[in-house]
Formats: sequence, structure tokens, C-alpha cells
Amino acid sequence: MKEAGVKAPGTMAAVSGVSQEALMEMCKKASQDGKIVVLSNINSKDQIVISGHKENVEKACDLLVGEGGTATFLKVSAAFHSPLMNPAASDFSEELVKYNYNQMKRTVISNVTALPYESEKEIVNKLKLQIISPVMWKQSMEYLRDKGVEVAVEMQPKTVLKNLMRKNAPEIKTYSFDRNADVQSLKEFISVMNKEKNNKTSNKTNVVDRCLAIAVCTRNYNWNDEEYTAGVINPYRQIKSMREKIESENREPTYDEMISALNMLKSVFKTKKVPEIEQKERFEQIFNETGTAELFIDFSIL
Repeated sequence: MKEAGVKAPGTMAAVSGVSQEALMEMCKKASQDGKIVVLSNINSKDQIVISGHKENVEKACDLLVGEGGTATFLKVSAAFHSPLMNPAASDFSEELVKYNYNQMKRTVISNVTALPYESEKEIVNKLKLQIISPVMWKQSMEYLRDKGVEVAVEMQPKTVLKNLMRKNAPEIKTYSFDRNADVQSLKEFISVMNKEKNNKTSNKTNVVDRCLAIAVCTRNYNWNDEEYTAGVINPYRQIKSMREKIESENREPTYDEMISALNMLKSVFKTKKVPEIEQKERFEQIFNETGTAELFIDFSIL
């Protein structure tokens, strides 16, 4: 990106005081003779960053101020997130295609579209576009809000994104990992969440019991005694002992105990060489019978 900035010098400015639509029109008017200025970061309703050739960004800022807006030039070396970064995007793409990408286990929002990646096949192109396209941060946070997200954690230093969240989606409680007070509050929040998860399992068919029952009744395709002992008998005995302890204490299994039972069943399936389709059906059976599908949405079946 630095090299692209040398080839096509540019600058950026943070602006406010006019609508996004009005600003786009100003950028069009200021783009002349093959030199451009574009929206590069939609940070919030009140803050947008524009990028482009220096003189054109200055023209757009003059138009903006004339309409009662404000503009602050950023101390940057190039016009990031604009077409001036095309050489960098091409080089980056050439590097990215050298690698293999797996299916995502978590939802990832692309700031190019403010929507989730649909598959790993989009990764290379979306990351390439990220270099030359506007960062749709405002829209990305609104997407999370509309999907019912209630809590967010900012991992980078300082609290820039936390403050932007207050502007874009104040309904979402946001913690900064760079602030000790926030970290303590986050720990307390997670503790409450774990208690609620455990309470959700009350009065439901027991996940631990179902795992033990299915482990016994599932057909075996592996007759290696050593493997069977290590992958079936020993894990089964451990979970059976855990269940006896749960029963002696007259309580429901905790979330972690249920995870242990599910992992035991994974070991049993793997050792018994159970077909993958049957494994998936068995786990789905457990989650449906116990009403815990939502609780284990992140549990990797295979």
C-alpha cells in the first residue's frame, strides 16, 4: 500500500456535517481530469472519511465547508481504501491465491458488503476489494444490531471502535480489552452468561445420559482391542463416573460436563469408525431430544 501511495500520491480527510448522499455528490464534482476523490470509510452517521488525489480531496473539503460541514485532514501517506490502491490490491490478491482456505467455523462480516461471507471461496476477492473499497463500518455494526447481537468486545488497543459502537448501535453493550475496568466487567458478564447457560439445561432430558446411551448402542466397525480400549472404554468409564457424581449431588450437569460427554461420544464414533453421516444424525438426535441445539451451536460435530 505504501508503494501504491508513492506511485499515486493521495490523502484522506475525516468529514462531518453533511449526509452521506450529499457528500457523494461533492466527491463527484471534485473528481476531474481522471483524478478522483471517493468515500473510503463510513465510520458512523457523523463521521465519514474521504480519500483521493490531494487536490481533489481539498476541492471536496471546500465544497463541504461551504455547505456548513467540517473537514480534518488525516496524517497518512496515501489514499487508502480508494482506487488509488489498485496496484496494492493486485499484489495482495496474487499472494492470497497461493493459500488454501477452509470453511469458516464462525460468522465473519465483510466490511466491503456489511454482510457475512457466504463461503471460503469469497475470501480472496473480498480481501482484495477491502483495499480499494469503502469500509462499511456503520452498516456492519447495524447488521450485528439487527441480528440481535447484544454484546461486543473491542480487541485492538484504545477505544476507537467502542466509541463508534455507541454512535452506530448504542443498544449493543461494548467492552474494550484495553481497559482494566472493562475486562473486569466482561468477566462478570461471562460468569452470568455461564450460569444462564447452565440454567437452560434444567428440566431437560440429560445430555450426559443420552451420550452414554448412544455410545453403547452404536455399532462398532473397529476390532483393534488397543484402539477400542483407548478410544471407547476409557472415555466411556470417565463420563460414567462423572454422571454418578452428578447424581450423588442431585443436580443437573454443567455446560462443561455436557461438553465432556459430547467429546467422549466423538471419540467413540471415531474409534468405532462410524460413518460421518450417522455421526451427524446421532448428534442432531441428542440436541433435538434435549432441546439444547442453541446451546451447542458452536460445537464441532466432526
